[in-house]
Amino acid sequence: MSHAWNAVDKAVGLKVKLTTVDGGEVEGYLFTFDSKLNTLVIQEVVSTDPKKYNIRMLKASAVTKVSVLPGDAEESKAVSISRLPLVDWAKIRAKEAQTIDRIKDEHIRSPEGVAIFAALLKTWGMSLCSSVCF
Repeated sequence: MSHAWNAVDKAVGLKVKLTTVDGGEVEGYLFTFDSKLNTLVIQEVVSTDPKKYNIRMLKASAVTKVSVLPGDAEESKAVSISRLPLVDWAKIRAKEAQTIDRIKDEHIRSPEGVAIFAALLKTWGMSLCSSVCF
């Protein structure tokens, strides 16, 4: 990351205009800059209602210029992180566990799995079922 990108971190929450390598322009509030992913996140207000906005993620390599635009303090509140919902990690982990269990069940009951088990059962007989089924 170049030294120029270090200054971008200080512009978080401010109104900016980005110029892209293809000559395009993106205007909005700098929501965040992730130096590890080299990514800028811009909140674009799409109407006079600050509750309606677009979020754009751009790779820093696609941006040639970042300009801070004048804006008042009230406008900067549009980027307030307090508007983001909290992440419920317990709920996410529970959903992940349910999905993994469902995928395991689907895999066991897949036509291929049933065919393999039927072939093994035919070859090994009930001795296979007593060791595998219980």
